[in-house]
Amino acid sequence: MARKAATKIANSSSKTKRGQNGDGSDELGTLDLSPVEVRNQLVRALELDLVGPELGSPHVDEVLPKSPHRWYLTGFLVPQELDANEKADSGLDEVDIVEEGIPGADDAQTPEPPAAIARFPSSIGISTLLPKSCTELQATVRWGDYHQEREDECANVREELLTKVEIEDPTGDELSEKPEKGKQTRKVWVRSERQESVALVINRNATPAVVPVPNSGGLQLLLVLQEVHEQAFDGRIPKGTFSCTVFLTNQREQGTKNSKATAFAFQAELRLSSSAPFCSRPDASGASSSDQDQRLADLHYRDVQEFAVGHGCSVNQEVSADGTCHTVSTCWLPKATVEKVVPAKLDGAEFGMERLAEAKSFEDLAAGLRPIVDQYRQWIKKQAGAELVSKAHQVTAKALIKKAEAACDRIERGIELLKDDRTRQAFCLSNRVMARAGRQRSSARSSSSPADVPQPTWRPFQLAFILLNLTGVSGQSPVDRETVDLLFFPTGGGKTEAYLGLAAITLILRRLQNPDQSEGKEKVPLSAGVTVLMRYTLRLLTLDQLGRAAGLVCALELERQANQSLLGHWPFEIGLWVGQAATPNRMGDVRDRNEHTARNRVLKYRSGQESVKPIPIDNCPWCNTELNRHSLILVPDNDYPTELRLVCPNPSCAFSGTQPLPIVTVDDSIYRRLPCFLIA
Repeated sequence: MARKAATKIANSSSKTKRGQNGDGSDELGTLDLSPVEVRNQLVRALELDLVGPELGSPHVDEVLPKSPHRWYLTGFLVPQELDANEKADSGLDEVDIVEEGIPGADDAQTPEPPAAIARFPSSIGISTLLPKSCTELQATVRWGDYHQEREDECANVREELLTKVEIEDPTGDELSEKPEKGKQTRKVWVRSERQESVALVINRNATPAVVPVPNSGGLQLLLVLQEVHEQAFDGRIPKGTFSCTVFLTNQREQGTKNSKATAFAFQAELRLSSSAPFCSRPDASGASSSDQDQRLADLHYRDVQEFAVGHGCSVNQEVSADGTCHTVSTCWLPKATVEKVVPAKLDGAEFGMERLAEAKSFEDLAAGLRPIVDQYRQWIKKQAGAELVSKAHQVTAKALIKKAEAACDRIERGIELLKDDRTRQAFCLSNRVMARAGRQRSSARSSSSPADVPQPTWRPFQLAFILLNLTGVSGQSPVDRETVDLLFFPTGGGKTEAYLGLAAITLILRRLQNPDQSEGKEKVPLSAGVTVLMRYTLRLLTLDQLGRAAGLVCALELERQANQSLLGHWPFEIGLWVGQAATPNRMGDVRDRNEHTARNRVLKYRSGQESVKPIPIDNCPWCNTELNRHSLILVPDNDYPTELRLVCPNPSCAFSGTQPLPIVTVDDSIYRRLPCFLIA
């Protein structure tokens, strides 16, 4: 929305500036906060910005310079009697946001208009399951009402805040100090915190009951009860359980055109409490679904208890230590905690990259790798012995166990394949370059020497994934080459290193299996060429992955230079193939007037006519030194270049001086050089 956050902060009636406590400490983030505390404060700040003050917030009596339904994006209920036009919001009345296509971009398109007009809700609700013994629910309704006042009537609050923060009013009117007598003042919106409790009698024989919320001016609760057959939940709920749905509706009379927000219920919240615990709501749809993913989720999360579901909103549930739930409430911004995945410790297994690289024989490797298979088989056996009540769960589990056994067999075949000299050599060399790239990356982040950082190690799933696919990438198993494995893991879990490790083996093995017999360096040998094609749909993610993949290619190239008789004369290179908006399509020469050629863009950048780099690479992928105007070199000369080379300005970097970075960024060069690794 078109407003400055500082304006909203200043118009809060808090006694201190938001973000600063009375003692001068920073409310939204201090240096001694843990990451969890910082995250929680960011979430609270987001809720305060989108929904408004929560119960107990120091901003419950805030003052806004404009109507709250234009100030907050969600969290309010409009009167049910409003017509369709009044309930609708195109979202474009304050700011029209149009994403312009970048001139010359390959994928520039005219943005589509909004698909539909947003409709403001008039009700929210909660559905839950109640036991047979439940006779009453305690409903607590909390909301905020806003009314208009003259600005000078609350100037005592405004003056105090204006001395603490400079602000700009989104309405266009300057917020001045207390006005002089006789001058016209505008109106502001003042919030009032409201909360009421209602006892809902549970009578399963009655029709849906409507209960007014006291002192609310028209808010109502609608109670709907319905019998539930336990067969609908695959026999996973107690007999006598019944469904209970409670809606909070806004039945107020609509306000006038200039003050219609007075009839809205802002920051609306419904809380239900019961002396008898709510019954867990098992989702039986997944067990009988024809979709494999739903059946799998139904099995994996069979022990997860859900006590309520929201209508028009999400829900929070307060679960005690004994697993029971007596209170549920509505929530406008749903939140969930994703637990960190910690790698398991496998006794006797070797995960150190450098130690695996130094293995002298198959027996040395097998001694450190076979414990992975042995302990995986033990885990599979344990899973197969788990007791499952549902027959649908048993069928799904049996299929999963069969797939896990097949994966374990593939890992074992991958280990046995290391008896082959070339495959074992490729495996050891890939561990060496991955370790070297890992040390270099860690040292660049910590500003220390690569020798001083800890030895890079694999996580169990990473090494298992590489061994799982070893027979397929080596061409030893036609069956495995038909299998596509999905590497499914949480963000930050190590997926990138897993596939980069497999890519390193593939690149090295290709050259070992097809040695370069030629001495020339101009023609791409059969052992080189595009081997790995990595494609992303998000440009920022593409550039992030480029830095990590380029670090591996740098390590591969340094290894090749030290052992050309084994890895050939053609360099390992990585190409960035992302379209003219980010990288040049053509090299160009002195006769070419096309401003988008690599030659013209580089010369303008080096002369200072343009401040944006011709290529989206800011730092050296090997030492992390920032690239400058002298890092881009046209070869053999500026008039008729055939190559655009990148050189690190750090003289101590391995890719400085006459040694360019192994990165190809111009489409013309990509088509001619065929880099082994291509990012698109």
